Amino acid sequence: MASIENIKFAGLIGDKPWKEITVNEFMTALAKSGWKEAHNAHIFMRLSEKGPGFGIRTPNDFARALRNGATEEAKDGAQARVCAGGKFQVIFRDNCFITFRYP
Repeated sequence: MASIENIKFAGLIGDKPWKEITVNEFMTALAKSGWKEAHNAHIFMRLSEKGPGFGIRTPNDFARALRNGATEEAKDGAQARVCAGGKFQVIFRDNCFITFRYP
């Protein structure tokens, strides 16, 4: 299984602001790290809408926040990656992102 700490966005997409990236571009870049989105999870939409408020303005910001986060158990066998000192969580199972949560 691909480690959440090893997610990287190679090339220009890594430093592009969310508004300059399409969903398909993001999903393709995510897949290159061995990750995907759960069915109807809308992780890209949540990141592009709420991420900037947490300093997550680009895919590389997202990868950095994941690397610096801590994993905890979540419901139904999923895990929560707690990031930015607990300001937000990324819920995932195996190599599949489920949602982006914030208090």
